[in-house]
Amino acid sequence: MVARGVSAQALAGVNIASPYVTVLWAMAILFAVGTSTIVARLMGEGHDEDADRVFSQTVFFLVVFSIIFSIVTFFGAGIIGNFLGATENTREYTVTYIRTIAPFSLFFITAYLFEILMPIDGFPKLASIVVSVGVVTNCILDYVFIFILGWGVWGAAFATGIAQLLVTVIFVLHFLGKKSNIRFCKFHMDWKLIGQEVWRGLPAGVAEVSPGLAVFIFVRFIGHYIGEQGLVAYSATGYVSAILVIVAVAIGQGAQPLVSYNNGAQRPDIIKQILKFEFKDVAIISVCVFALVFACAPYIIKFFIPDESAELIAYATKAMRMFITFSLIDVYSIVLSQYATALERPISGVLIAFFRTTIFLIAGIIIMMKFMGSEGIWLGMTLSEAFTLIMAVTLYRKNHGYLDHLSKGD
Repeated sequence: MVARGVSAQALAGVNIASPYVTVLWAMAILFAVGTSTIVARLMGEGHDEDADRVFSQTVFFLVVFSIIFSIVTFFGAGIIGNFLGATENTREYTVTYIRTIAPFSLFFITAYLFEILMPIDGFPKLASIVVSVGVVTNCILDYVFIFILGWGVWGAAFATGIAQLLVTVIFVLHFLGKKSNIRFCKFHMDWKLIGQEVWRGLPAGVAEVSPGLAVFIFVRFIGHYIGEQGLVAYSATGYVSAILVIVAVAIGQGAQPLVSYNNGAQRPDIIKQILKFEFKDVAIISVCVFALVFACAPYIIKFFIPDESAELIAYATKAMRMFITFSLIDVYSIVLSQYATALERPISGVLIAFFRTTIFLIAGIIIMMKFMGSEGIWLGMTLSEAFTLIMAVTLYRKNHGYLDHLSKGD
C-alpha cells in the first residue's frame, strides 16, 4: 500500500526503517521466549504459582522498559535514520516512520509476549485469531489512512501502531479473565530471573533481529555498489523473502512450548518427534514458496513498484530470483536455532542466529562479489545460509547427545 499509495521511494524508506521495527520484535521475543521457556517448564513440573510470578514480573519490567525506550527513540529518530543508511530521497520517509512507531513500542513488545504465552496457557487458536484480527485491522487502516485520508507513510506507521494496541488490549483482557491458567499476581522483583530470561531468550532475540541486521548490511552494500536502483529493487525483494523467514520462525516458535514442556516432563522421545515434524513442514513450505516466487517474480515486482521503468522492473526481477535461493536453506538453521533455545541450551542458538546475518553474511557477499561483481550481492545470503547450516547441524549433534542423556535419566 505504501508503494502504490505514496511512492517506490517511500517503500524504500520504510524498508530502510525496518531494522528499527525488528529491534522492537527482537526485544519482545527475547523476553517472550525466555519467559515462556521458564513458564512452560515450571508448569510441566507442576509449579503453577511460580509460573504466575515469572509472568507477572516480566510484564511489569517490560512496561517500564518500553516507556523509556519509546522516549529515547522518538527524540533520536533522525540519528537512527542516518545510521540505518537513509538516503537524501528516503530520509524523510524513514524518520517519519520511526518517529510514529516509537510511542507504540510498549504495545509491540507486550503484544508479542502475550502472543507467545497464549499457547502455553492452552489457547493457541485464540492467539491466532487475535493476531489475525490485528493484521486485518492494520490492512484496513492502511487503506483508509493512505488512500482515503492521504496520510502517507505517517498513516501507515500509525495504522500499525493502532493494530498492536488493539491486540495488546485483547490479550490483557484474556489474562485477566477466569479462563486463563496463567494469571497476574504479586511478586518481588528478581533481577536474577530477568537475567535468566534474557539468557534463554537470547537466541530467539538474535534470530528475530537478524532480518534487521541483514537489511542493514544489504542497504550498506547495495547503496555503495549499486545505488538507488538497487535500494528500490531490494525494498520489494526484502519484503517477499521475509515471508519465508517468518514462516520458519513461526514453526520454531509454535514447537517451542511443546519442546520446553516435554523437556520439563523428561520426554525426549516426543521432543525428537516434534523436530521431525518441523523439518518436514519447513521443507515442503520452502520449496513451494521458492517455486512460486521464482515463477511469479515479474508480477510481484510490478505489484510493489508498478510505476517504475521497464529497465528497473527487469533488474528487480532478476535480483529477486537470485536472492530468493537462500530460502531453500535458511529454514533448517532457523528451526535448529529455536530448537536449541527450547531445550534451554542458548549458546547454540545464539551462535547460529548471530553468525547467520553478520559474519557469514558479510563473508558471503564479499566472496560472491569477487566472482560476479555487484550482482554477487544478491547471492550473498545464499552462501551465508550454507555456512550457517553446516554450523547448525554440528551444534545439533551436541544437543542430540543431551537428549540421549535425558532419556537415560541423567
